[in-house]
Amino acid sequence: MSDFASRLRDARKAKGMTQQQLADAVGMSRSTIAGYESAGKEPDYGVLVKLCEALSISSDYLTGAPIELPNRFAELAASIYSLRDSYEVAPPQMRALVDELIDELHNFVAAALVKDNADALKSGIDILRTLRNMV
Repeated sequence: MSDFASRLRDARKAKGMTQQQLADAVGMSRSTIAGYESAGKEPDYGVLVKLCEALSISSDYLTGAPIELPNRFAELAASIYSLRDSYEVAPPQMRALVDELIDELHNFVAAALVKDNADALKSGIDILRTLRNMV
């Protein structure tokens, strides 16, 4: 399986989408998505953009381009990776809540960055600090 095929499949599954749901989101057939995921086909640029938008990922990730992460992102990736053992032994209800929290944090930060809304980010930080002190 090519890097593109496996990355597309992994991104779709991480988003909790079926092949049909992704196909519907980008306006194509499920069999086309299956073809992309089986390494037999690769999309043109316009379809690649639609796939990235539907999955909230970058084209660099899907195409396997090397990504240089700023130090803070590298630290975040390492800290999330270190939580893996705790996550894997947590009950399914807790894992589902963690998944939902990560999705919401991602959506929140992405929206705040797109809208250049520093006040929203500051408020989000305050809320998370308050919650952390409750644990």
